[in-house]
Amino acid sequence: MDLVYDVMKQKRKGEPSFSVPKMRYVNVVLAVANNSSRDTYLLEEVVGEEDGAFRKYINNTSAVPLTQTDEERQHISNFLSFSQHVQILETQHQVFVSDQQGIVVAFSYGIFD
Repeated sequence: MDLVYDVMKQKRKGEPSFSVPKMRYVNVVLAVANNSSRDTYLLEEVVGEEDGAFRKYINNTSAVPLTQTDEERQHISNFLSFSQHVQILETQHQVFVSDQQGIVVAFSYGIFD
């Protein structure tokens, strides 16, 4: 998400007139076993219930944001769709995150420093 926020900072002309959700990806790591078959596992950070309500915003079968139950969540869903566009354009069509889900870290009307 840093790429998205950095592009927004570079392209802006003043502060945005809309709230910008502060999102982040969960931390992940590949673990490779020290055995003959080199078993490999993807380990990801656990997002606990104490962190907030979990939501799915964009499915991995379609780039269309999922319809949400309220205006704030729909705004987040639309923002994540925008972030996919930034990712694909800024990486010359090499990378974008397709399965957007999780919780909101914070909302702000400025771009985060």
